Amino acid sequence: MKLCDSFALLFVAACSTPPNAVYDAPVTPPPVDTAVPAVDTSPAPPKQQFAVLFAGQSNASNHGRLDLGSNDQIKNASDFALLAPYPAVPYATTIGVYAIPAPLYTYSGPLQAVLDPGGMWGFGAPITLGRALDAAMPGQWSEIQYAYGSTALDGPWAPGGNWPAAGSGNLFNQSVSFTKSTLATSGASLAAVVWVQGEDDTLSTYAAQHYEANLEAFIAATRSAYGLPNLPFFVARVNIAFCSVTGYGSAFPADCMLVRTAEANAVAATPNTYLIDQDGYPLLPNQGHYTDDAYLALGSAYAAAVLAVVH
Repeated sequence: MKLCDSFALLFVAACSTPPNAVYDAPVTPPPVDTAVPAVDTSPAPPKQQFAVLFAGQSNASNHGRLDLGSNDQIKNASDFALLAPYPAVPYATTIGVYAIPAPLYTYSGPLQAVLDPGGMWGFGAPITLGRALDAAMPGQWSEIQYAYGSTALDGPWAPGGNWPAAGSGNLFNQSVSFTKSTLATSGASLAAVVWVQGEDDTLSTYAAQHYEANLEAFIAATRSAYGLPNLPFFVARVNIAFCSVTGYGSAFPADCMLVRTAEANAVAATPNTYLIDQDGYPLLPNQGHYTDDAYLALGSAYAAAVLAVVH
């Protein structure tokens, strides 16, 4: 007798073989695709290169000092480290003073401390402006600086005017020429203008009264010169403390306040124009120039304003 016959009731499922039963068989895995996926070796598209133009009079220059004179306000080694070459940000500058029409210093290379109008190694807000821009958008920024000390908008900077002599152009045209040449060499696109000026226009009632119209015309001429009708333009407002500086703003306090009001009005009336408040950043005693620490702090403030618009 077969085993299955003896235990039919218990093992019917195990011993019976229903028709069309399917038995487990070794599973053959599907073929493996051993082909190596193609790798895109084409170069990545270049990052957009932006340039910021930093222009104006002496506070747009490099009045921070590395000497041990009265301007020496830097106390920390980390601050001194900021003045070393910073290759990530290309930097082109022309610096001069009103008394000497020819530029005293022109430099092109990595962002770093350079000579100031006094012929001394110095620095200004561009040091931290460039570093802050690069920190937010690595490898995408360059700086162009064009600054002349003791120059008014109602005068040397006036588009269409003559300075230093008849037929020699003006600071506006000279800065445009320098900027366009720098842009052509670098391949960058002008993305913003930071305008640090106005103190000299507080020294003349006529200049102060016309500052609003002059600034609006200057912004329009700047945008036209570069073919950028919506170019972001940042106006660094004259520090309220300057209006109390003996021999400068304090001599014409009403005119100083008039220029501050004109700056705010021009910004409010002009699209894509922004006001940067400089109040609270310390000036050197009885001077119109900032302390070294203030220049470093202002550069970061300028960068924050630019990055809020250009990103």
